[in-house]
Amino acid sequence: MKVETVDLSVERKLCTLCIMNDNVCKALIPILDKYSTKTAYARFIIDWVKEYYAKYGDSPKGGIKEIYEQKKASIRDEEVASSISNFLESLADDYDEDDYKNLKFHIDDLELYTRLNQIDAFVEKVQGARATGNATKCESIISGFTQKAIPESQGIDLLGDMNKFAEAFDEANIDPLFTLPGDLGLVTGEFFRGDLSACLSTSKAGKSWGMEGLSFAAMSCGCKVMYINLEMRDIELRQRFWRGLVNAPFTTGPVSIPFFRPDKEITEDIDDAMVSYRIDHKIVNMQGVRFDNLKQIEDTMRMRYKQGGIKLFSLPSYTTTWADIENLYNNLVHYQNWMPDVIVVDYFDILGGKEQDYRQRLNEIWLGGRKLALDKNVHVATVSQSNASANEGKEVTLDSIAEDQRKKTHVSVMYGLWANDQQRSDGYVFVKRLLGRGKPRTYDKVVVLQSLDTGQFVVSS
Repeated sequence: MKVETVDLSVERKLCTLCIMNDNVCKALIPILDKYSTKTAYARFIIDWVKEYYAKYGDSPKGGIKEIYEQKKASIRDEEVASSISNFLESLADDYDEDDYKNLKFHIDDLELYTRLNQIDAFVEKVQGARATGNATKCESIISGFTQKAIPESQGIDLLGDMNKFAEAFDEANIDPLFTLPGDLGLVTGEFFRGDLSACLSTSKAGKSWGMEGLSFAAMSCGCKVMYINLEMRDIELRQRFWRGLVNAPFTTGPVSIPFFRPDKEITEDIDDAMVSYRIDHKIVNMQGVRFDNLKQIEDTMRMRYKQGGIKLFSLPSYTTTWADIENLYNNLVHYQNWMPDVIVVDYFDILGGKEQDYRQRLNEIWLGGRKLALDKNVHVATVSQSNASANEGKEVTLDSIAEDQRKKTHVSVMYGLWANDQQRSDGYVFVKRLLGRGKPRTYDKVVVLQSLDTGQFVVSS
């Protein structure tokens, strides 16, 4: 007899979200049947939720306990009844809505799981009829199979579905994942799920530092960031991120920190826009990197970043593909219960692809990044090389895109980063939004002060 392994974590997630989330009920309940789950306790719970949803139009939430008390007498198997009771008790203590922020991913994951279970049951029926030699019964079973899937789209009637348009303006549906700090965030705009963003910059102008700064900004907003490094040595990557985390130089000593000095004292009568600034520096004696206080650092950082986090991966350039990155993503989700909200790739142009022609391969790669953002409902961020015309610190424009102008058709947001050698030495760079779907808050460029000695892409802006 075949011994079947049941993925209990997925069955538990299915029951949890069907009980607690109205949107999951709306999407999944119409396609669930007795073959959708493998465990007995899940079948009972899904049947109860289906019954409740049909009557009231939403998920039972805390009412599931009352339903259980009413139904438990009809459960003949004491072990199943005990499993349901234990599950419902733990649900009240363990459920956290923040664990399921990327709801689209969870719905897609559960839909696939239940559809495959239904297919398994169908195949078993056909094989059973085939074993008896009953061709007519086999054909009848096959002809009776219908696909049960969430409809991709049924269209929206402008005059008949006005509530759908109201949903489009609901803050819960348009909240950004994260923003960059200060005036830098005003220039770049907000970053959303399902979007692809790119920083366009010259060689050695700080593109990788920009991706580090974006990663810390996302983590500060409670996002989990999957960081794919294809360019620098792994040891250098870890050194950069650790210094950025603890805001420390390599060794104890004086560090020059840039700051904006206003040309006049700002008072209540003077608007900030009326004041001009110059860049000045202060020398600060800072403690270098140390590792004798790791427990204290961990406790402090977990309190500061709460749900947020960053996982670093260093992979080989030119051979790593989107399939490799997606496999890493799936492993984080299914084996570590760690679901990224943001995927940063440093950088797209040195990923591998199937196309032989370089420009066609670039287009394939950038299309793949956009597809991953949509499929996983995450934000994908990268950097891109500008052409030689911007190497002397000239302002980066869309015309500065190197190799393939089609890159700009795949991104939701693109911003330029530039500075000459002296400006970078003085601790500042310029950033300007180059394109984006929505209207930006400003069309100006922003001056970003940095302290790369201590791993800070943004000190002020």
